[in-house]
Amino acid sequence: MPFTLRQLADLLNASPIGEDVEITGLAGLEDAKAGDLVFVESPNWLPHAERSLASAVIVPEGVRVNGKPCLQVRNPRRAFTDALSLFSPSRDLSPHVHPTVVIGEGCRISPTATVMAYTVLGDGVTVADGAVIHPHVYVGDDCVVGEDCVLFPHVTLRERVTLGRRVRVHSGAVLGSDGFGYVQDGGRHMKVPHLGGVVVEDDVEIGACTCVDRAKTGVTRIGEGTKIDNLVQIAHNCQIGKNCIIIGQVGLCGSVKIEDNVVVAGQAGIHGHRTIGEGAVVAAQAGVIGDVPPGVTVSGYPARPHASQMRVYAAEQHLPELMQRVKALEERIRELEAEKRGG
Repeated sequence: MPFTLRQLADLLNASPIGEDVEITGLAGLEDAKAGDLVFVESPNWLPHAERSLASAVIVPEGVRVNGKPCLQVRNPRRAFTDALSLFSPSRDLSPHVHPTVVIGEGCRISPTATVMAYTVLGDGVTVADGAVIHPHVYVGDDCVVGEDCVLFPHVTLRERVTLGRRVRVHSGAVLGSDGFGYVQDGGRHMKVPHLGGVVVEDDVEIGACTCVDRAKTGVTRIGEGTKIDNLVQIAHNCQIGKNCIIIGQVGLCGSVKIEDNVVVAGQAGIHGHRTIGEGAVVAAQAGVIGDVPPGVTVSGYPARPHASQMRVYAAEQHLPELMQRVKALEERIRELEAEKRGG
């Protein structure tokens, strides 16, 4: 559905500048065409916007683009995100339970929920108002799928998983599988039963093929508003706070505690029973073997404060020439010792 620039201005709480052009889509600066709306956050990108084929530009308040209409807003990235929602095609799903769904004993399915083909619901499952379960999903015994949750195809919820409201779980994710726990006895690995569950609080999003293991006892918890990327491993009994960002291929060992508003970047690993303090940042590929204080950014392996790690990286660049200098010094020492013995 196309919009005029002024229609978008009303919807995005923006100030329109220039001609009231028709907007038919959204794009990045590199691939924009006539009819597209783009955004810039920094004046450094204004020349790119001016050269693009875009019909209009979302810009910060007080900024103009030469030769193009624009929408002035407080937060261009947020406004562009809202615009994407306006242009996103929405599928109108009428609530229903497909006849191929397998329903266990004691299930409670809201009349406003949608459960699609070949889903399996175990005993005692609750599917709340407005929830949408896509085809080929498995929901184990005693699980709760909260209001307006969306489970995409091939999601697995093992037994005793509770999802809050508006949780989105993407394809291939497994929540509530056994924790990785074994006890050695007589040279053999004996499996430790995991009797706990998983609790995912409101407004969490979990990416494709991510695994969240259930607790040995108690619960593994994902806090409200946290967003988890694809291919993340969260081990048994981890406690993740509110509004955290956990990026692809992160691995958390058992009983890690992550406090609120933490960012864990891609491929970072965190040793078991460690605490990452509120507002901390763990950089990509960091290996955390100790607690991280609140508000601190760490990087490297073993992870240390980022400024210290940068000095280590800078020093490493000089290692080849330092080796040459050491070799030259060693040779000179040998020469001096030989002269001393000869004298």
